[in-house]
Amino acid sequence: MPPLHDIAHLAHVELLTDKPEESLDFFVRYLGMTENGSDGDSVFLRAWDDYENTTIKLTAAAQPGVGRTNFRASTPEALQRRVAAIEATGLGKGWQDGDPGYGPVYVFTDPDGHEMGVYYETEWYRPEGALKPALKNQAQAYPGRGSASGGSTTSTTSA
Repeated sequence: MPPLHDIAHLAHVELLTDKPEESLDFFVRYLGMTENGSDGDSVFLRAWDDYENTTIKLTAAAQPGVGRTNFRASTPEALQRRVAAIEATGLGKGWQDGDPGYGPVYVFTDPDGHEMGVYYETEWYRPEGALKPALKNQAQAYPGRGSASGGSTTSTTSA
């Protein structure tokens, strides 16, 4: 029986948006995410304390939806086992270069046709300037904005 826990965690998810500026504002201002680069029509966003460079890849598109969902393998050997298992299903598409901060990604589709990827190599996030945390066990300083800030981002009235 192969070892369990070949997938370490759900990694970054690509969200497609037909309103890129409004979507970026929403994720930064209201959810407290931090912009961490861009490439073409995509912006890379990080959730506070994510050790990886990207939590959400926000991509401008004609129609909103979900692009690729990525998973990180727990070891290089686990990645090879998952690739072999995926290839055995006939759903594999092959290897592609990963997004900035990630190594090669094995791309495949699930049985419903949704694009997925699995990878192992990752570059840990290295904060600079005001994003450097005071505590060594945190990936970045707390941004103090958005839904986790404790402050209200919208006004409400009661009847």
